[in-house]
Amino acid sequence: TIARWLVKAQNPCIYTARTGADPAAVPELQRLAELLGVPVMDSGASYLNMPSSHALYGVGPATRDVDVALVLDCVRPWSPDPAGSPPADAKIAWIDPDPVQSRFKTMEFRADLWIAANSGASLRAIFEAATGMLDKSDMSRIEERKQRLAKKKQEMYQRDEALAIESGKKAKPDTRWVSYQAGQVISREAIVLNDVTSAYAYAQGYLRRDIPGTYLKSGTSTGGWGSGAAFGAKIAAPDQEVVLISGDGFYMFGEPMPALWSARQHKAPFLSIVVVNASYSTGTTGVKDIYPKGYATTHNKFPGGLFDPPPNFAKLAESVDCYGEYVHETADVAPAMQRGMKQVRDGIPAVIAVRVPNLV
Repeated sequence: TIARWLVKAQNPCIYTARTGADPAAVPELQRLAELLGVPVMDSGASYLNMPSSHALYGVGPATRDVDVALVLDCVRPWSPDPAGSPPADAKIAWIDPDPVQSRFKTMEFRADLWIAANSGASLRAIFEAATGMLDKSDMSRIEERKQRLAKKKQEMYQRDEALAIESGKKAKPDTRWVSYQAGQVISREAIVLNDVTSAYAYAQGYLRRDIPGTYLKSGTSTGGWGSGAAFGAKIAAPDQEVVLISGDGFYMFGEPMPALWSARQHKAPFLSIVVVNASYSTGTTGVKDIYPKGYATTHNKFPGGLFDPPPNFAKLAESVDCYGEYVHETADVAPAMQRGMKQVRDGIPAVIAVRVPNLV
């Protein structure tokens, strides 16, 4: 049934968040997407589910325009309100070990098929079924869609590159520039841990991970997970470089000093890139979004939302015999990251903190 829906679809899309928890499922997802020309969209991804440089990754249609949706290992693929959901006549299949999310008291999404199954095995079965259904008309339609989506992907890359270059012309660094330079410095084989909030879209966009198992995010509200997770990742994969990119709020939540000390003492070095905006998004932009006419917004006062001046995280690193730099100039961002990575390769944990504008 799912294979038939996808083969005949005009505007299909696959939504996922945790399929990459099983690295073997990633090539299965890629194979099916390529066969049928179906774009793959992440929804709060905790893992690398699809190579981010792939032409079919991140180029899906608006949810309201989807006619067939395949949801894999995902709690919230789209907003449950009518404006953000697929139309009423769209076909929706939901595959997950627990597709109805029974641990939640309410389930606000609909589906035509709820399938409790492993995604990797399911994707193989759908691929095999779809292969035998394709006719010339289907293949022609699919090829046209693949070409259109590849063009869209290229345009997205060009736009993102141009915006990053413009950011690089500023005297003071911004979040986009930090994310862009991180993507230039970090090797494709490195394990990257993403523990940012306000910089999430930039970090995910510019890091461009392609190898299964090289991208991790907590996937929950556990802000501060990053430092301990980076230390653990290096212990588990001593031959791979490990890089944490974190916001300053979450970095403080995680009490990074014990992780840095442990990394130094146990010869498990990793690089931490800290985006320092001296702000909590929940207490600044979140307040503005929810209360656009409230006192804080109209008076531009966000008590508890800002911690300016912020801590010097480079000095914190030095206090436990690690390497640290606190960067304030755009031109210094890339060289500082390169120096930090060299320290890590020489066996010393490093923290590169970059001051960017406050959120408000």
